Amino acid sequence: NGGKLFWREAKRYMSYATAAYGQAMIHAADVEARGNFEFEHIGKEPIEAVADHIDLKPEDIHLLDVDYDGDAKHLRHFVVIDHENKKVVLTIRGTFSPQEIVVDVCAFSTEFCGGEAHSEMASMSERVWENAGPTIVKLLDEHPGYEFIVTGHSLGAGTACLLTILVQSKKLVSAPTRCFAYASPPVFKPLDAVPDINAITNFVHNNDMVPFLSVYSVRNLLSQLRSIQSFAHSRMSYQSRFRMFMGWKKLTPAIMKHHDEWEPYEETLKGAPELQTPAARTIWLQEKREGFYDWECYTAEEMLEHYPNIRVHPEMLTDHLAPSYEFSFEHLWLEDVED
Repeated sequence: NGGKLFWREAKRYMSYATAAYGQAMIHAADVEARGNFEFEHIGKEPIEAVADHIDLKPEDIHLLDVDYDGDAKHLRHFVVIDHENKKVVLTIRGTFSPQEIVVDVCAFSTEFCGGEAHSEMASMSERVWENAGPTIVKLLDEHPGYEFIVTGHSLGAGTACLLTILVQSKKLVSAPTRCFAYASPPVFKPLDAVPDINAITNFVHNNDMVPFLSVYSVRNLLSQLRSIQSFAHSRMSYQSRFRMFMGWKKLTPAIMKHHDEWEPYEETLKGAPELQTPAARTIWLQEKREGFYDWECYTAEEMLEHYPNIRVHPEMLTDHLAPSYEFSFEHLWLEDVED
């Protein structure tokens, strides 16, 4: 289970990922995860708001680029040095707008670090490093023994995974490097092309759909919906289909059987392979006890085997939001975890 130190780190870096969105998301997380709203925080300078949320001093933030300007081609990010824990941390902001959700889904793949990667996120990882890399290298050179941490949520998580692979492949830093990704979509293949996949951990919250989004999975979802629609159309009246669509009528055993027997695409489109999340472990945070979260841990291969397609659920979007992730870490059941 990694011990309580690991879970303290996971909770800490999720707060970093939230802070990268700016003050509005920070306030939302404070309300949802901790049930408090600090009115004195309204109107603070961005650097002060970020520092407060991640429990560091403003002078520990060495690069801050979190103001949203609508440019989906440039992911905002910040770099801090955490002297107490001896870390240099790069945090990459995630999905902020519908335009960026489209980026999550619609890009095809490109060659990247000995494999294939989500083309938009691969390009973003290179641009983020071009901007933040000199600061990171300087801080690590000035502080021997410090570890390099890369983190992000959603689009930022996928980019963080690819940036970690970039750093490993090109040996851009000499310091030990780890990645904490929250809701990373599938962004890379093959996994054996990742120099050190054990350095990457991904987290999934409840029914979040983004960790399953790719061109391949969207093709399968649309194929499955068309198949069920055709099956229902040939066997049910319009009134019955409408009632079932609205949730007023349960799915019939015949439709459930047809759903279970549906077969996904065996072939992939050129440039749209079945990508995976390049993490040695995906930790699925699930609300199983009233008011508390448990977790299950999967390898990348197990995730692909058991959950290869998009999981459709009424809460699949709300469970994706950063405040929901912070809430889960605030309410993890850790009584059975050793120090």
